[in-house]
Formats: sequence, structure tokens, C-alpha cells
Amino acid sequence: MLPTLALLSTLVPGVEPVSLKLIPSGATEKAGARQVLADLKAETTGKAPAGLEAPKYGTITAGTKTIAFAVDSKGKLVVDTNNDGDLSNDAVVELKPLQGAPASVTSGTAMIDIGKDVPVGVRVIAFDQANPPSPRYKDKMIYMFDYGYEASFRLDGKSYTTFIPGEPGEGTPLQIDRNGDGKISYFKEVASVGKPFNFTGTTYKFVPAASGLSLETVAEKLPVAPLPPDLSTGKKTLPIKGADLNGKPLDLLKDYKGKLVMVDFWATWCGPCIGELPNVKAAYAAHKDKGFDILGISFDQANMTDKLKEFLVKNEMPWRQMYEGKYWDTEVGKAFDVAGIPFTLLIDGDTGKIVGQGNEMRGPGLTDYIAKKLADKKAGK
Repeated sequence: MLPTLALLSTLVPGVEPVSLKLIPSGATEKAGARQVLADLKAETTGKAPAGLEAPKYGTITAGTKTIAFAVDSKGKLVVDTNNDGDLSNDAVVELKPLQGAPASVTSGTAMIDIGKDVPVGVRVIAFDQANPPSPRYKDKMIYMFDYGYEASFRLDGKSYTTFIPGEPGEGTPLQIDRNGDGKISYFKEVASVGKPFNFTGTTYKFVPAASGLSLETVAEKLPVAPLPPDLSTGKKTLPIKGADLNGKPLDLLKDYKGKLVMVDFWATWCGPCIGELPNVKAAYAAHKDKGFDILGISFDQANMTDKLKEFLVKNEMPWRQMYEGKYWDTEVGKAFDVAGIPFTLLIDGDTGKIVGQGNEMRGPGLTDYIAKKLADKKAGK
């Protein structure tokens, strides 16, 4: 049975209990993890493992523990699982090709003893040292801890459960699905350890404790954070008002009557955005005279007005743009809860409803997708 820690008593005034259940592996798939670049050396001070070809050696740091490992260019890994300084009595982990990476990159998970009641996972990404994908990975291996905790707590009487990768500490983010939609808003549904927040009417703060976390009410009174906007297909869009890049007044719900408009959150520094540009331009060229338009929302930094205009001319992007120069703090972006770009919405300018969004509006099929949506609009669907 996995350990569960009930942290602090409800008898302590102003303190809510937080229960942490250890999840030994799978954290990187649930919530990602911090990557550590470990150095590799040709020799070991301990007993070497058998069955590896020209292995290289390194160490994994887990709190106060230092755990040895060996890895070879054939995708074999041995970790000192029991931390006895002897690699010859530990199992060989066969690493597998990492999906989407060059053939010289492999990955796998080993279970190690770091002082918990059960072994926990450490995930590694290894590189063929005869042919590393980059010079920065020469004599290096990446590792990240693959364990975490399921945290359960109550906010103003309502129960919540979330997942914490690794050990909780100051600044650790906790994702709290306030509206129960199965999605997490980076701006409106994440509380950081040590920082006050108000999601339910009471201002709380998660605080590091000897065994993990406590949840305390604080004297500082914050307003209740707004819930994330519902931007699902069929819902009404939020308004977008202001001035465009050329200083002309812009109103999304008035300026695009009779059209479908693609609201494109992007930036000149965003590689994936630029990668989508040929598809966006093709769709615009095919349908700009048939009731389709684009409104760009730039996430570029301050003092980029002239460079942005030059970029638009050079790349033949004649549609209107809004630019605040606030990078990730762009007000329109925060209102729409945009935490990653490119992000696109297709809006019916007559009804204000969202008729398309996300991945369905990416790739070379965008032109055909817009054609179908225009036909649906014409047919009154």
C-alpha cells in the first residue's frame, strides 16, 4: 500500500489539512518534470556492471543522496537502484528510441531507492556518444524524477485533487481544476506554494511543511480570481476592442460583420507560428474575397512596432494586427487565457460565436477547413 501523509491537523486554527499520496512513477507524463543534465565520465569509483559496451558513468542527485549510474551507446542503462555503491548487482534497463527525436536519442525509466517507503522512478534521456544530436550533449545524459504526489485538500468546503511532480517546495505550482472541465488555465487555475490566492472566497496559501505541505488562511484579502473563459466551439467569443497596429479603432464584434474571422495569437519570435504561416497565407489568399479574414494578436515584446511592420510587409501578411508590446502579458492574450502560441479561434462575425479552434485550424488542411466553414455559414449551419 502506498504511503499517504495527512499533513497538519484541522484543530490548528487557520490551517486546512493536505493529504499527499506518493505516486512512484508516471509524473513526467502527467505534469512534466525539471530536466537535469548529468556529466558522463569514462571511469567509475565503484564496481562496474557487466553487459555494457564501453559504458560511461555519472551520478543522480536526489536530496542528500548521490546515486551512481552507467550508460552505454547501445541504449543500456544500469542505475544503483539500492544505492549500495555496486552497479554489478542491479538490473539492466533497455532504453528505447525517443518518439520524435533523432535515432541517436533513447529514453527509459529506472526505479531507485531515495528513502521513500517504495522505490520511485527516474526517467533518463541518453545520447549515442559517437553521434550526439548536438555538441552540448557530448558526455551528457538527461535525467528527471518520474515520481510525484496526488494532493487532496478542501477550499471553502469543496474538495479538490491535483498532482505535484517531484517534491513540493517554495514556488511549486499546483493545478486546480476550479470549473471541473478537465482543463487547466495557467492564469486562473494555478496556485504556487508560498503565494496567496483566492479561488473560492477565502484567501489561502500553500506553505512548505516538515512532511510536505500545509494550506493556511492568510490575513491578506485578495479578490476572487475570475474563472477561465469558456472558449469551446459554439460559445460566444469575448470582445476584442482597441487600436490596431496602425492606430485605427478595432472592434471584433462590429468590424467583421458578414465574415468568418480567424483570431490568430502569434509572435515573430515563435517558431511554430512561423511554421504555420504558409498554411495561414494560403487560406487567406483562397478565401479573402469569399467572406474570410484574419485578425492577428501579436505577443511581441516592447518597442517592436517598426520591426513588426517590416516583418508583415516582408512576409506578405496584409490582414490587421493588434500589438501591445507586452510579450506574455498581452492583455487580450490574458483575457483569452492564452498560455501557448500559436493559438487560433474562428469567429462568426455575425453571431460572435466560436465555430473553430485549436489543432483543427493548423496544418496544410486549413484552406479546405475554412472552405467548409464558409459553406456551413452560407447554409445557415
